[in-house]
Amino acid sequence: MKKRKHMLKRKEADELSTKDKQVGTWVFLILRQILIHICMISCIVVAVVSILDWYNPYMDFAGHIAFAQPCLIISALLVSIQAFIK
Repeated sequence: MKKRKHMLKRKEADELSTKDKQVGTWVFLILRQILIHICMISCIVVAVVSILDWYNPYMDFAGHIAFAQPCLIISALLVSIQAFIK
């Protein structure tokens, strides 16, 4: 009887650890999707601003998007690191 109770506790512990792994996987999937979307949006912003800056260099559009390039670089790095880890 004692062995059976011990087995049940061990089984519950195994189930909990698999649930934790599933939650961790779910979090990484959501994080990856968010990072991919940040990459796409930053790429579009940088491309559009580059075109606008090319047509009208006096407005200095590239100077006004100082946040987009670091976002693009950081999110691309994080996505590639996450893909390398997997």
